[in-house]
Amino acid sequence: MRFAISEDPRSLEPGLSLLLQDSVIALNLHVGLFKYDRDSVLQPYLVREWSLSSDRLTYTFVLHDDWRWHNGRLISAADIKRDWERYLNPKLAAWGANYLSTIAGSPEMLRGTASGLQGVEVVNANTLKVTLMRPDPLFLLRLGPHLHGPHRLKHSLKANQSGKTTRRAPVLSSLFNGSSTLGLFSSRTLGSGD
Repeated sequence: MRFAISEDPRSLEPGLSLLLQDSVIALNLHVGLFKYDRDSVLQPYLVREWSLSSDRLTYTFVLHDDWRWHNGRLISAADIKRDWERYLNPKLAAWGANYLSTIAGSPEMLRGTASGLQGVEVVNANTLKVTLMRPDPLFLLRLGPHLHGPHRLKHSLKANQSGKTTRRAPVLSSLFNGSSTLGLFSSRTLGSGD
């Protein structure tokens, strides 16, 4: 995959991408629990099956058990919960946090008075139970974009042959579904104080 860009991306993490070019790249690097088909109809993607309780407050998502990060580790329900908690961390100030605002415990996370998302339970490696504070007819639609799928961004620092420290930024642990992989993005020399 190649993109012509005018400057280095500031972030390839979907909930932090503010520039259009960053968002377009992030859209092609990440996947969500659901996706939109060509007719803009929401379809399961990372989710193999899902159900909604009769009171419309509790969703149960069963993930595919054979989707992996590019390093071979299976994607788990715990990965989803961890990333949602990260987006709700007020220190991160992610614009995408409002997409999760109807999950029980999200207001406490956003205020910094809770360290875990009370309304999300990891039932087992592939099952996530999500309890909302009130019925939200848009909740699944918010899970359609790449924004709230799992992300594994890391920065790798390394000394090059000249002894200068370079950052391969970011190193993206992408998803692998058997048909494609995504890998390293770009490299730049770090200045003093970086």
